[in-house]
Amino acid sequence: MNKAIKTTIMLPEDELLRAKMAALQENITLSEIIRDALVQRTPRKTETRKKKKDPMRLAGVFKLGVKKGDTFRRKDMYDQYLKRKMGI
Repeated sequence: MNKAIKTTIMLPEDELLRAKMAALQENITLSEIIRDALVQRTPRKTETRKKKKDPMRLAGVFKLGVKKGDTFRRKDMYDQYLKRKMGI
């Protein structure tokens, strides 16, 4: 278990009494009751979330009309766009 930290929580009186009764019946502390409830309610990240896939893993899968080693300048691309638009 990680280092424990003290904190204050606010509970309705009836919920606190239920938690204390459960702790007495199970012969454990109120802190353990609360920790168990938190563990059930908030699973660890590694248990619930899958590792996000790198979006660059698809790079090279799709042909984008660019040959390897080609470089483009923005001005050249814009000039090509204008020529196509104007029908030149």
